[in-house]
Amino acid sequence: MTTQHYKYSERMEDIRIAPEAPDGGWGWVAVVATFTVGTILAGYLKGIGVLLVEWQLYYDVGAKDVSWIGVAISLLTATSGPLATSLTTRYGSRSVVVCGGVVMATSLFVASFTNALWHLYIASVFSGKYLLVQKAQRSLLGLGISLSFFPALTAIGFYFEKKVGFANGIAFSGSGLGLIIIPPFLQFLLDSLDWRRTLRIFAGCALITCLCGLVMIPTKRQKYWMRKETKKRKKSLKQNSELLQPSMRQNESFVSGNVENSENSPKLRKLVYSCLKFSGFHVIFENKQYRIILMVSIWTSIGSYASLVYFNARAVFDVGLSQLQASYLVSAIGIGNLIARSSHGILLDRKWITPALMYAFTSFVSAVVIALYPFSRCFVSLLVCAFVFGIANGPYPSLQVMLLRDMLLPGEVSRGYGVVVFFNGFAMVVGLFAMGYLFDTTGNYNLSFYVAGATLFISGIFACFIVHHQNQQTVESDLENDSCNHRKAHMDADRTCTLEMVQNKEWLAQENVEPTNDTADSSDECSNRIEGSRVKVDLQYEELI
Repeated sequence: MTTQHYKYSERMEDIRIAPEAPDGGWGWVAVVATFTVGTILAGYLKGIGVLLVEWQLYYDVGAKDVSWIGVAISLLTATSGPLATSLTTRYGSRSVVVCGGVVMATSLFVASFTNALWHLYIASVFSGKYLLVQKAQRSLLGLGISLSFFPALTAIGFYFEKKVGFANGIAFSGSGLGLIIIPPFLQFLLDSLDWRRTLRIFAGCALITCLCGLVMIPTKRQKYWMRKETKKRKKSLKQNSELLQPSMRQNESFVSGNVENSENSPKLRKLVYSCLKFSGFHVIFENKQYRIILMVSIWTSIGSYASLVYFNARAVFDVGLSQLQASYLVSAIGIGNLIARSSHGILLDRKWITPALMYAFTSFVSAVVIALYPFSRCFVSLLVCAFVFGIANGPYPSLQVMLLRDMLLPGEVSRGYGVVVFFNGFAMVVGLFAMGYLFDTTGNYNLSFYVAGATLFISGIFACFIVHHQNQQTVESDLENDSCNHRKAHMDADRTCTLEMVQNKEWLAQENVEPTNDTADSSDECSNRIEGSRVKVDLQYEELI
């Protein structure tokens, strides 16, 4: 048996003995809570383009300069993903979500007061108009979003098993609803008040995530994996404690610079591996399919998030729409997101399509829509592009989690998703900078959206590799199951004939009958029957394959 098959069998055994998911009950309350968290956080995170336009006009800076604010949020949200998911694995979703809500509300409230004279002075040295302070405050905001958002999303897997696709779709569709209501809400506040009081009001909205986190009561399934993780962590700490002992002797060879590290090298490698395992990065080196999923998500993030942020910016600066009309484009994307995320789970649960195949299809559709977006000049065509892009772009986060569930243990999905989000953050930064730079260079967003469409097309190509790899795994799994059935048939035939031999000997002992040539012949006959049954099973197996 190969190492891969052994790990797969071990994984299946762990899943079998783990407590079953409730598949309903209080789990639906957790789904509603996650839906609400996604509405608030993702709505602000993806609807920040409304505020970017306001800040660009308020400070009179270029798109590349103001994009630093969105970069800071995206980068900290993503790079703190492994931290958030590791804390979730250790302490549970409820505590981490509540802490994240407090951090986010505090950062928004403090950011609204960044108008001191020394702030202006320090910022003028670096980028003008105290944008540096804005970056720092938005970085703290990104950490709060990460601590609240990702633990809430990954918690659904502990409440559902058979209906996990539908539950994930409902939970993730909160982001779509946020895109519908948050951008117009922000624009209404900006028109009625100003951006400072807008941030203070939204800080109060962020506290709602704390209430949502309180209802995420850990299930028996989650407690099982938390206990299992605690045992692994204690075992790892016990093994690594030896590294704290002096590893080099004070002798002549040490003084002369010759260090004997041959014995310590394996220990150091084990320590590094433990650190990687704590954060979830060890999966990159152990799982080929995970690396492909990582490439898919990176290329998706480069083109998808930047296109979403600059969608209404192009409508304002290139087409000439008002800011209110442009905010409706983001809402149209949100409507498409909401429809796609709430319905695609039904297709997955009924096995009508695989997550990998759906990911590839939606990537190609997104690529075509984004590449054609620069040709849209009227409000109606812009709305159509926004709606279709929202449908194609909507299932991405849920599909990533579903793909990870197919290859990782339930207790490891959270960490695996955290690593994906970590690299997605850097990809988002690259996309935002690239589109902002191309706009400042060319004076319009046409080339920016062409490049974004190309990255989404590359993402679809990598998703096709996942489809091919999973098809190969399905064929190998079917052959392995047939082989197991073949061995089981041999064992059943042997067991039947052995039982007949034992019963025959017991009858002879009870009747005090001496074994004769006939009984010996019956034993030989039973052996011949065993061999004959094996030949028969072999012939049936050959016909099967």
